[in-house]
Amino acid sequence: YSSILQLDSTSRQFRYKIVPSPIQKNQIRFFRLDVDTLDIGFYKLKAMTQQAGKTDSIIHEFRIVWKDMPRSLFNLQHAIEAMRYILTDAQLDSMLAGTPDEQQQKFRIFWKKKDPTPQTIWNEYLVEYFRRVDEAFEKITTHFKKHYLNNHKNSK
Repeated sequence: YSSILQLDSTSRQFRYKIVPSPIQKNQIRFFRLDVDTLDIGFYKLKAMTQQAGKTDSIIHEFRIVWKDMPRSLFNLQHAIEAMRYILTDAQLDSMLAGTPDEQQQKFRIFWKKKDPTPQTIWNEYLVEYFRRVDEAFEKITTHFKKHYLNNHKNSK
């Protein structure tokens, strides 16, 4: 048996095909799903079988989570504001402009350009930057002040 597993990145769908595929009773197939290319979110895995003109399927829903994700990434607006130290005023204003979807797109494009391993979903530079934002926030803020968002813009 040969197996084919493809990811259609535009529709975010995997297609897994076993060729040839003789169906036997109680047959179990295992395959490895490489999740390094999947972004955080909810997914559905649909398994289908065909035999003698009959089709059967099952859907398994699963979620990709980022364990230990920097807290500063939980809110896109806060994450963008925390980038004021690495952006010019014009870049920051541009990133903050637009709808939330447009902001998300600009955010992803910015960090994708800095990704040392663009073939994976993991961006080491993004992770390290926002890990440091969290650390700074924990060390220098009080309950009522956010020092990392003070008026000292672009102090790189």
